[in-house]
Amino acid sequence: MKNYEKNFGEKIKNIKRSSEDIANVADRLDLAIKNAWGSLDKTTSEQGLRLTQTIKETGRKLSGYEIESNYAKSEEFHKTAVEISNKIILSIRKYVPKLHKVLKTDIAALNSTLTKLESSINSLGIALDDSPGRALETLELETKVLLVKKSTAKELEIRNQEIEQSILQSTKDEENLLNEQNQLLSREEFLILQKCENSLKSEIEKIEQLLQPIAKPLRKFERTLTEDSPIDPNILEKLIENPKEAISKYSTQSISRILNSLNDALNQGKLGIEERKRRKAQEVIEAANRGELEKRRTTFLSIQNNTQTATDILIANGLFDKNERLKQLLTKTRSESEQLKTTQNSNRKKIEELTKVISKQKALIESEILKLSGRKISIID
Repeated sequence: MKNYEKNFGEKIKNIKRSSEDIANVADRLDLAIKNAWGSLDKTTSEQGLRLTQTIKETGRKLSGYEIESNYAKSEEFHKTAVEISNKIILSIRKYVPKLHKVLKTDIAALNSTLTKLESSINSLGIALDDSPGRALETLELETKVLLVKKSTAKELEIRNQEIEQSILQSTKDEENLLNEQNQLLSREEFLILQKCENSLKSEIEKIEQLLQPIAKPLRKFERTLTEDSPIDPNILEKLIENPKEAISKYSTQSISRILNSLNDALNQGKLGIEERKRRKAQEVIEAANRGELEKRRTTFLSIQNNTQTATDILIANGLFDKNERLKQLLTKTRSESEQLKTTQNSNRKKIEELTKVISKQKALIESEILKLSGRKISIID
């Protein structure tokens, strides 16, 4: 226990002793009031009993406190003692004048013990003011905070080292999965599928390129259709939005019917298409009527069928599902790796912030120690 804490402890004992003394005096005064029933009127007697009751309750409340003698607790006790003392004083000022004439001796004893209580409370207040307790306890708290922050930063550093190992392992896992997938995709069955898919993609591009000049004219043509038009609006919409699907889903005759109606509208100048774009659109329609659209459709459907056949073979021998599982594992591994990196970066930022706070905290503590001891010290990590 620090010297100033021992001093606080003695002062607190004196206050508790004085508060018990004033409560005992109140007991005697209570008895004196009850014995003086012939000398005091009923109102004065009742007021006197309220006074003694207040003093006994507050005095014994203070004497019953069990507290630590550190600065913060001692300061809190001093504040409570002042409040109780003030309550007793107010009660005495209110009720004693009417009791004094009859109970002079008891009132004198009450005033004497009150003076001792006030003196002991003031003595603790002076001890608090003169002690380095507040500064030392603040310094102790700041030191604890510093240690907690340093411990937190250290834990984050250790965690980041663990995360780094997990990231390295995740990278190795991803490499192994990629190697396994590459070996799988190098099999003839997958090479055939890849060839079919590349051909299908190329054919889709050709279809889109063929029909691109009529995209805008078709949209304008769509706006001119009436409810009784023989043109199927669903086919027209699909031809505008997804030419590849339209060609594969609907017959060439159905699409040619739309294109010929579009050609009529272009010739009649109904769509407001500029000359150059009109010629290009009609060139597409002429190519379609010459069989280019049917050619593209036949080729597309053939490649699409070959692609499906290649896929069915992979499904039948289990290779397709194996590749899907590898894809899922790769996605999961990459996702976990990204989450680890995100956590690692977040921890780095926290460590940087803590390092700045720790540096300021160290400087503050060093400054406080210099003020208290007159000695310059440096806190070493």
